[in-house]
Amino acid sequence: ATGRTMGDVISTFLFQPPEEPTPIARSKVFWLETRLGSRIPAFYINRFPGRFTILYSHGNAEDLGMLYEYLKELSRLLKVNIMAYDYTGYGLANVANEVERWAFTPSEEHCYADIEAAYHHLTDVEDIEPASIILYGRSVGSGPSCYLAEKMFIGIESEKRCGGMILHSPFLSVCRVVVDMGFTVNGDLFPNIERVQHLGCPVFVIHGTEDAVVPFHHGQKLYEALPPKYRAPPFWAKNLGHNDVELHQPRQFIKELRNFLALASRSPRLQRSARFAGTGPISSSSRSSDEFDVAPMTFGKSTRVESPPRARRSARPVRFEDSGASPLRGGSHGPPGILKNGSGQGQSVYAKDMRQGRDERLLPSPPPTKKLLNVKVEKGSGRVGPILGNEDVRRPRVASPRDSRVPQSTSRPSSPVQQRRTKEERSKSTFERQQQVIKARVTSTRRR
Repeated sequence: ATGRTMGDVISTFLFQPPEEPTPIARSKVFWLETRLGSRIPAFYINRFPGRFTILYSHGNAEDLGMLYEYLKELSRLLKVNIMAYDYTGYGLANVANEVERWAFTPSEEHCYADIEAAYHHLTDVEDIEPASIILYGRSVGSGPSCYLAEKMFIGIESEKRCGGMILHSPFLSVCRVVVDMGFTVNGDLFPNIERVQHLGCPVFVIHGTEDAVVPFHHGQKLYEALPPKYRAPPFWAKNLGHNDVELHQPRQFIKELRNFLALASRSPRLQRSARFAGTGPISSSSRSSDEFDVAPMTFGKSTRVESPPRARRSARPVRFEDSGASPLRGGSHGPPGILKNGSGQGQSVYAKDMRQGRDERLLPSPPPTKKLLNVKVEKGSGRVGPILGNEDVRRPRVASPRDSRVPQSTSRPSSPVQQRRTKEERSKSTFERQQQVIKARVTSTRRR
């Protein structure tokens, strides 16, 4: 009873859902009912039949509305399908269970029931082959992901074993984030270190070496606890923290994920499957796996993003949303790469590559403060990038081929004499229009 009470106390501080659900089109969301009776929203980006499907478990202080645009871009870059879901008490799930809110608050058990419902939807409703499903747990999401993976490989769900798992900024257990005593205490939540030892699929670990929320040694120890046979080469992001791996190293991030998917595709079960199409290019026109549709992006005073001179500007000022951070909350500043525009809808930042005729989309990530994002273009440099602050940044006009066809008579006079004559003619025409208006008013008054 003491352990259960301790777990309840930890849950109160651990789970910090957004105060209000982030807007998302209802047409993109469907609903799942868990074995504990709660209703949770989910979305499924199904763009590449016969390829890997990622089951994404998000971090703390996030919901589906924050994630949709980011995961849509990730799906395009990796050429995979992605399903994401909200935990009980998060986002729209909190609204759906409004009548019985006190009975459906976020908890460890609800997280386990939530990911089970999402996984069974993929295998039973969408008819996805289990071997082609990759579990992806980010921060707090590593807890339910490790739980489901262990459940498959200890015999309970052996016929529905997944094809691999990605752990992004994971922790050993919740209590060890605060005080690492070297062992799992009674009542601890999400004991990932105890579960990864029983896994039987490739596992890929991503962790920043300067993570101040979940220390780097958590990722190292989880990697060492994995069975040697199933250790995929990890990605230790040097000098990066809990939320900025995609921000500062987007190319390397995508490259490492693609390498892991190529490794997971060598599974004998997938090789025997007639429905799995592999991880190679979708068509002969696709570029090789060494090229990526993502450009590096960082934030700061001298930040730039590669782009041609005629890059499109956002119609509205773009603002970042910051969800805050604390050791127990998981430190999520909202999802990586999600921007908020003036209407509250998520949008992705991109620059159109005119030379190769394709969209080169970026995977930005929010900084730790709320500031206005302006776009600055240096004349002749062909570079466009975000500048933090509220400065009035004007974009110089870029010459186009149509300029050569403009008649010379429409250009502005260059000599002082021509400028003075043009000014006098403009004043004369204005005076004449005023005289016409006065005459019309006088005529109208006389008629009355």
